[in-house]
Amino acid sequence: MTKLAKLVLVQFLPWFLGMLLLATMGFIIFDIIVYIDAFFEKDIPFGEILSFELLHVPKALSQSLSLSLLFATSLSFGSLSANNELIAVHSAGVSLFHFALPILIFGASLGFGQFFWEDQVVIPTQRAKAERQAELLDVEDANVATKAILDQGGKIIYFFDFYNPTEQKMFNPLIIIRGDQG
Repeated sequence: MTKLAKLVLVQFLPWFLGMLLLATMGFIIFDIIVYIDAFFEKDIPFGEILSFELLHVPKALSQSLSLSLLFATSLSFGSLSANNELIAVHSAGVSLFHFALPILIFGASLGFGQFFWEDQVVIPTQRAKAERQAELLDVEDANVATKAILDQGGKIIYFFDFYNPTEQKMFNPLIIIRGDQG
């Protein structure tokens, strides 16, 4: 690894880790806010709430990754620019592409690793969280974000975000009518 790549990564990694921590905490706090009324209504102890929210950490990390990468890149290059280090690097004849290459490689490897993270960690913990939510909050189907109904042998497809069975009402519906050719 060249000295230039080390300079970029030493400037970038603290911003990235800080932003990752901050954004992850933000997503977890938002999740707590979403469920706080149900937790108090059911009088669920703090330890149970904490174990429930720990199941949300992998998803929050996954959601925070790209946001942290974006902000850390902007902040680290802004800091380098404020200290006139970018001018020195450009004066030495180094292109912006070669200067940013370590961050591009880091971001591409994170993106590639995120596929495996989602598949091996996030999906199982989200399933466990949905089961735990159903257990704690007495919810029948806790993890259905979008529902779909096939009608007339699959020719009409109804997608909707939420269905209220008492009012028999779909919210945010999308109706797809398929022709004979599919």
